[in-house]
Amino acid sequence: MNLTSSVNWVYGLNVAAACVSLSFICAVVVGVF
Repeated sequence: MNLTSSVNWVYGLNVAAACVSLSFICAVVVGVF
């Protein structure tokens, strides 16, 4: 595994984590209001 693919993998993981946390925040907001 070279550096570029490693960086892309980490970037993809961060994007996935951001999407999950954003969905969780939206679910909490919708549940509260």
